Parts: sequence; C-alpha cells; structure tokens
Amino acid sequence: MWNSSVASATMVDISQWLDATLTTFFVAAIGVVILRCYSKSFASMTTYGGRHVNHTRPPGDSLEGKTHRQPTTVGSILRCPVSRRTSFQCFYCAGALSLGIPMALCVLSPSMSTAALSLRWWAAPLLFVSHCLVRLVESTARQRYRQNDTVTLFGMCSGCGFYIAATLAAVPWSSFSSNASDLEHGADDCIVVALVIVHLMLQVAQVYHHEILRSLRTLKRIAAPALSTSRDDDRAYVFPTKRGGFVYVQEPHYLCEVLLYAAQWVLLAATHSGCHWPAVLVGVFTLCNLGVTAREHRDYWRTSKFALEMPPHLIIPGVL
Repeated sequence: MWNSSVASATMVDISQWLDATLTTFFVAAIGVVILRCYSKSFASMTTYGGRHVNHTRPPGDSLEGKTHRQPTTVGSILRCPVSRRTSFQCFYCAGALSLGIPMALCVLSPSMSTAALSLRWWAAPLLFVSHCLVRLVESTARQRYRQNDTVTLFGMCSGCGFYIAATLAAVPWSSFSSNASDLEHGADDCIVVALVIVHLMLQVAQVYHHEILRSLRTLKRIAAPALSTSRDDDRAYVFPTKRGGFVYVQEPHYLCEVLLYAAQWVLLAATHSGCHWPAVLVGVFTLCNLGVTAREHRDYWRTSKFALEMPPHLIIPGVL
C-alpha cells in the first residue's frame, strides 16, 4: 500500500514539475513565434493559417514538371503536408483527452479527494475542454475547407502540443500542495458563475463569427461554382465588413480566442491563490501567434490582385 504522506509528497513534486514544464513550454513557444516572424524558411514550416504569402519560392518558379527527387531531411519531413481537417481534429481531440491527466492525478492524490469533487476546482479545465469539443464539432461538421487544404506535419504536431499544454495550464496545480480546506476560500460563487457565463458567451461569439465565414464560402460556391483553383477560389471572396465584429477588426474570432484565455486565467485567479503563470503565458502566446497569423492573412490579400477593403486593426480594436 502506498504510504499516504509519501503519495502526497510525490503529487506535490509532480505538480511543481508540471507547472515549471508548462511555463518553460510556453516561453519556448513564444520564442518560436518570434522566430516565425524573422525567418521566412521557418515561417513556411510553422504557418497554419489558410492564406499566406509563400516566401520560400521565387515568383514564377513552379514545381510543375519537375520530377527530380528531393533529399529526405528532418526539415522536409516536418514540411510534409497534412490535411487541415485532420490536423484540426487532432488538435481538439488532444486537448480534450488531456483532461485525463489531472483526473488521474486527483485519484492518486489522497489530499485532493475533497477538491476533486468541487466544481470550483474543475471549472477552468472543464470550460477549456468544452471549447475543444465545440471546435472539434465545428471542424468536423461545419467548417468548409478549400481544395487541397493542408498544413505541415510540424504545424499539426505543434498544434497538438499546444492544446495538450493549454488543457494542463487550466488546472490549478498549486492546489496539490494546499490543504483541501484552503480550496474553499476564494471569490464568491456569484463571481465564479459570472466568469463561467462570460467564458461560454465568448465561445458562442466565436462560433457566430465562424458561421459568418462559413456562410460566405457557401454563397461564394453558389455564385461562382466554376471556380476551382485556390487563387481563383479567392476571386469571389467578399470581406464581411458590415457583420458582427468584422466591422471593427479583421479577425474577431481570434479576439474571442484571446479573451477566452483571459477569462480562464481570471477564473483561476478567482478560485485559487497564486499567479498561475502557465495560464498567463497561454494567453500571451495565443495573442502573439494569432497576431502573426492575422498579419499573414492581411499580407496575402494585399499582395493579391483580389485585394479587399478591410478594417484597420487585426484583432484588438484600436490596439493591434
């Protein structure tokens, strides 16, 4: 039988290690985003946005008719194309299934038995998993993909890593070193419920803006069914400047994503003591990463002959 005191000490060590590992992961991830901004070759491997300028091949240089075999390197393997639908499904499944890690640790930790039954303790992780499940349904049943829509293998693997880490970052690991009675202290239940409602409303707002984009693609196919290539497919695209948050920013669904992580951190801070650095860094990374992706989208449209009239800001009105 595992000694109770030894088990408690082990869980504290595990929780502290996870907290430090998650912090390191997101600091490194922010570094990757910075590298993505300054290295065109690296950007071509990490980009997962649907529309971006290809910096890796000179204008007019086509692969058509070239049959010579390229040498197999780590870089070429990481650049292997993967279906965007498949990669998105892997992202959200990885995030949702990662909830099993804190659940298992709660079962193994004798000092967490009371907390494991508390909805306050599980509020943030469950909300994030609900977000993953909503996005899984959207990417499987609602999202429309362009012909030959792919991401790189590196993009798929890094995305899965992010969602696993983001799920774990929603867990108050410091609670493993606290007494169960200490977990009852914190913000009033009304504040917690209000934060949960805000989180759910942001999810609804994100789905609403995704549906606006989906309807545009549906209308485009009806209006121009003969268009087939990726570039021709963009010809009929009309930016929804008079609908929802698109009136104010280019990517309102990205803004909802950033606010989701902000609400998640506030919820953690309201129910558990401590700064919860991994949760903070999730939001910082998301803002940086989506900001770069939004800029790539804008560069794409500005360099195309189908340039669109778009809002002056990418994600945050008046700021970014």
